[in-house]
Amino acid sequence: MSQKTRETRRTFLKLTGVAAAGATLVNPVEAAANGWQVVESGVGVTLYDAAMTSEGPYAVGAGGLVLSRRKDGWQPVLERGPTVESNPLRGCDVTDDGRNVWFCGGSGVVGQYDVVDEQLTDYSAPMGKTSTWLNVAVRGDAGSETVYLVNGSGEFLAGTKTSAGGMDWGDVVKPGGGSSAPGIDFWTDDAGYVSDTTGKVYRTEDGGRTWTTVGINGASVNLNDVAVRNEGDIDVAGGNGTIYRLNDGDGKGWKRKNVGEETVLAVYRTGAEGGLGCGTGGYVYDRKKNKWDRVETPTTNTLRGVATGDSGQYPQVAVGDSGTIVERGEYTADLPNTVSLSADSSLEYRLDVDGAVEQAGDVESSDTVTNRTSRFSVDTVTGTLTSGDTDTYDYSGEIVDLEVTSGDPAALTVTVNGSESSLSQLASEPWTEAASPTGQTLNGVVQTVEGPYAVGNGGEVLARRADGWEFVLESGPTTASNPLTGAAVSDDGRNVWFCGGSGVVGQYDVVDEQVTDYSAPGGKTSTWEDLAVTGAAGSETVHLVNGSGEYLKGTKTSAGGMNWGTAFKPGGGSSMKAVTFVDSTTGYAVDTNAKVYETTNGGDSFTVVGIDGGSVGLYGVDATATDDVVAAGGDGSLFRYNGAVWTKLYAGGNQLGDVSLDGPDGLTCGAGGTVWELSLDGWEPVETPVTATLAGVSLGTTGTYPDVAVGSSGTILERGDYTATPSDILTISSTDGSDVSYRVEVDGVVQKADRADGDDSVSGSTVEGSVGGVNLEDSYRFSGTITDFVVTSGDAAALAIEVNDESQSVGQLSAAGWTEVTSPTGNGLNGAAIGADGPYAVSGGGEVLARRDSGWTVVTTFPGGGNTFALTCADASSDGGNVWFAGASGAVGRYDTSTGTISDYSAPKGKTSTWESVAVAGPAGAETLYLANGSGEVLKGTNSAGVVTWSDVQKPGGGSSIKGGTALDASTAYFVDTNAKVYETTDGGESWSTVGIPGGTVGLYGVGAGSTEDISVAGGDGSILRYNGAVWTRLDVADGGFTALVRDRENALAVGGSGRVYRRTWDGWEREETPAAVTLGGVALGGEFPDVTVGSSGTIFERRL
Repeated sequence: MSQKTRETRRTFLKLTGVAAAGATLVNPVEAAANGWQVVESGVGVTLYDAAMTSEGPYAVGAGGLVLSRRKDGWQPVLERGPTVESNPLRGCDVTDDGRNVWFCGGSGVVGQYDVVDEQLTDYSAPMGKTSTWLNVAVRGDAGSETVYLVNGSGEFLAGTKTSAGGMDWGDVVKPGGGSSAPGIDFWTDDAGYVSDTTGKVYRTEDGGRTWTTVGINGASVNLNDVAVRNEGDIDVAGGNGTIYRLNDGDGKGWKRKNVGEETVLAVYRTGAEGGLGCGTGGYVYDRKKNKWDRVETPTTNTLRGVATGDSGQYPQVAVGDSGTIVERGEYTADLPNTVSLSADSSLEYRLDVDGAVEQAGDVESSDTVTNRTSRFSVDTVTGTLTSGDTDTYDYSGEIVDLEVTSGDPAALTVTVNGSESSLSQLASEPWTEAASPTGQTLNGVVQTVEGPYAVGNGGEVLARRADGWEFVLESGPTTASNPLTGAAVSDDGRNVWFCGGSGVVGQYDVVDEQVTDYSAPGGKTSTWEDLAVTGAAGSETVHLVNGSGEYLKGTKTSAGGMNWGTAFKPGGGSSMKAVTFVDSTTGYAVDTNAKVYETTNGGDSFTVVGIDGGSVGLYGVDATATDDVVAAGGDGSLFRYNGAVWTKLYAGGNQLGDVSLDGPDGLTCGAGGTVWELSLDGWEPVETPVTATLAGVSLGTTGTYPDVAVGSSGTILERGDYTATPSDILTISSTDGSDVSYRVEVDGVVQKADRADGDDSVSGSTVEGSVGGVNLEDSYRFSGTITDFVVTSGDAAALAIEVNDESQSVGQLSAAGWTEVTSPTGNGLNGAAIGADGPYAVSGGGEVLARRDSGWTVVTTFPGGGNTFALTCADASSDGGNVWFAGASGAVGRYDTSTGTISDYSAPKGKTSTWESVAVAGPAGAETLYLANGSGEVLKGTNSAGVVTWSDVQKPGGGSSIKGGTALDASTAYFVDTNAKVYETTDGGESWSTVGIPGGTVGLYGVGAGSTEDISVAGGDGSILRYNGAVWTRLDVADGGFTALVRDRENALAVGGSGRVYRRTWDGWEREETPAAVTLGGVALGGEFPDVTVGSSGTIFERRL
């Protein structure tokens, strides 16, 4: 994690009730006796056994408790055992290298705890055996060890660790007659001894496959434990104060040693002659020079297990009833971690650690370490640094907070264990509730290259900006407001994918801020519960799972579509709630029937990899590798998979809904505001300010975006700060060196970039600056949208403007409003175009209007000679030299903007029906024009120096009225009709194909294209649909219908009734205020001229720049 919390393992233990609040630490609670002293364990349950690891003594006991001895005292590391069922742990032993401590106990529990990685692995019920395992012996180093178990039925079982982390168990055998066997020890992988409660000792020399009874004749007591140095050097603990010794290894040399009257319960051998034992009455037994002696301790409680070692760095311990622990010796081992702090200017700091802290290196006398007084507090360091000074401390546990209390935090340099760290990484960051723009439940959250995104009910998609959360979609990819249940992101963080109810699937490009609809893949319209994405944007593969237990994979095509496979059921059909992929081939899915499915071939097939015996619904899954998979359960448990076995981990009891992993870090969330964090100490609870159910969680892995959890009623929690530099770049330059002053408004955050002049100012979201002279260029970083650009002095034509390296104009960025201008006609105006000398419009009275410097004027009435044809549409050649128009009675005309002459081409091919649309491509004198009429017919004409050659009339569709058209070039054009059809030609009108709209029912009245992969059409219901060359995406833009749409590569306008004008911005389509609620029927992008829209009663609106 990039942030740490003050909630420590001690808080965890307090919350779960393992230890009593306010328990003292290692201070002895009774006077020492014979070097032994009773120390505080913090627990009151029976401790059954102990073992010495490479990190110090460990003890196990009732309720599944596992304790570890740290420098500052005993700490629980497990509170419910390996199965989280609180079964008692009866025995433990450790690998030869001291790294893995193994334990066993009730209901067949068997577990391993890695004391270095502090990680539990559950191996319970080996070979189906669920009776109580009484003791365990271990041989070999961690990772390749062999484990030997004995139980209360006198059974023996051995298993060897596999390379995958599983256990290869052998057959269950009974060394004797079936009496309870509490004692076991092995001195080689094959040779060992078992003792039972009938006074028998059994030897194996083949790893436990066969056994021989080797004694003890005449023993009439329980034999509780066995310690083996070698074949000829064995000790057995028995009742009535007896320890039996075997010296010759043949079963004939047993000698009984009376060490008192109390039962001896445990013995352990160290070195050739040393050993330690314990038993009832609080006695321990020392073995020196082959002689056992009883030693009194300060307790009379029964002691049941001992731990001792050869290093001398850790105390000897004996553990027993009522949580009793007695120790002899000191904890002298070095603390495992080191932190160094230095500064280049004077400052003061405070450091909190949830373990022990000791000063090391050069630490000033004024620097202090305050040791905690209870188990649930922290060690606190306060210190002062001067320039060039370094303070160093050794510590155990974790740094839970670092704060600069005086001075400049930027002056501080921190290293942890030799690696550079930072104040932000070590400072305690609490979870805080962020302002949410919605009250809908949020179901998923992901981290993108632009920051966190969240999805939820109602089809809402939210984005985290520098100044807070905002909507980017309010009704989902289909605009039907279906709930969005899952989210994922492409490998490069650019494309957010989401899925949900009624089969909705969508993609949102966070850079271009554009949605694409891929809903109902393969015709599937049931609820997709979750999805995973592999690959970079543009070539990603999407993996979907639904409530019917189906899985579906699709891969992005080069055209922007999706090549979907066939849905199938990896399991029995239970609802699949989550899916994740490690890479392009390996993934995992979970269902509500406690099943986990693994694919290693990219989703072509799945195998069930768990959870054996599981009965808990699984609602979340994540993985960092095939041996690091975590699933979140409905009972508040986490299940971790090491590639071979599953281990259940307790996480509070509240239903968990999601899990997020990144390397060694992790978060999970669930009901009641639950958040648990994976840290060096394992999974620990973290305090949150809410009780709402949290459904999605995501780690901020870059350090520039916060961790986020989302849930019911629009709840958004964050931990950490949004420190990312705004990613959009605005560059303003003077092309000729002349002075130009400007003002820019944004709706997000704006900052000066490298080339901004010192005299330029940023105040809030407003920039004021100038370019020219020696300062030819300014640059700014910003988030959100540029809402206005105004030239306050100088010539706007001298400016070159780029946004993210794409050329823009003042007009494109200006917020200049629409104004109504004087019209020379009262006739309805139906079409508009931009000629070389300015805007043009045509009317139902046959008038052609032109915008001159003095205003609008009628330049002609078509066709003239006292006759008028109602004109319905207009377009211009690419250079604006010719303005073409068409209308009723087959009217077609051309106005030459350079000469002011009119040419009449009416009734081409004898067609006298009303032309509803004209689309023109190419320069004046060599243009291609396409005409379409109310009968669904299309006619192509090619102009050559004023002579138009007409092709044959074609009918692309079924005859519905065609209302809008556009031509990208001479070969490529698009038309739309009132039957929701879009027609495309790519061969100059020789043929037409229907490219949409699947399932459409809305009449279409306008179309514009930036390219063959970026087409927009306007619907009579106020929708705008976008085509990416493969799929259509619907946007519900307005509350009333559109009549016309115009666009180029960067800009677009759509108009309709009630004075409705919408402009496409980076934030989507936004309505612009107009001066009158009239019906608008034509629109044109002005470029260097004003944008124009025209309508009923001769209305003309201009957007002046």
